[in-house]
Amino acid sequence: MNRRPPLLTPRVHQPRQRHFVDQQIQLGMMIALVALEIMLIVASLWVLYGRFQTLIEENLYRIHPLEHDLFTLLLQETGWVLLGLVLVNLMGLWCADRIWMWYVRRVLGNFVQLANQVADLDFRADRALAKVHAVLELMIQWRAKERQRAEAIRELLGALEQAPAEERILLLKRLRTLIPPYSRQFLGTRGPDHNH
Repeated sequence: MNRRPPLLTPRVHQPRQRHFVDQQIQLGMMIALVALEIMLIVASLWVLYGRFQTLIEENLYRIHPLEHDLFTLLLQETGWVLLGLVLVNLMGLWCADRIWMWYVRRVLGNFVQLANQVADLDFRADRALAKVHAVLELMIQWRAKERQRAEAIRELLGALEQAPAEERILLLKRLRTLIPPYSRQFLGTRGPDHNH
C-alpha cells in the first residue's frame, strides 16, 4: 500500500476569514481607522512636500555654506513628520480603545444585571435596552425559559401540597426534571423520590 506521510499530503487551501465579535462596531471602527491612516499619510506627505520645497528653495541659491548639509535638514524634517504621524496614530488607537471598552462595559453591565436578576429569581418583565447585543438577546431568551421553568416549579409545588401520597412520587419526579442541572447539586446524591 502506498500511503503518504501526513506531512506530505496536499492540503486544501482555506481562505482567511475575519471573525468579528460585534460586526457593527468593529467594522465601523476598522473603516474609521483605515480612513484615519489614509488621511494621515496624505497629510504627512503634503506637509513633507511643503517643507522639502521650502528647504530646497531656501538653500538653492545660498552662497554661504550651511551648518548642516541639505540632506541632513531633509532627514530632520522627515523625522518630525514621522513623529507627528506616530503621535496621532497613538492618539487614534487610544480613542478606539476607549470606545471599545465603553461598548464592552455597556454590554457586560446589562448582561450582569440580567444574570443577577435570574440569580435573585427576579423574573419581572425585562426593561427595554437601548441597544440589544446578540449576547443580550441570548440572555433574554434564557431568562424567558427560566421564567417558564420557575412558574412550572411553583405550580408543581402547589400541587404537591394537596396531592395524595401515591401521586407525590410522580410529582417529585416531574419536579426533578424541571430543576436545572446546575441546581441539582443542592438535592443531594439521592433523588427526591427516595425516602431519607
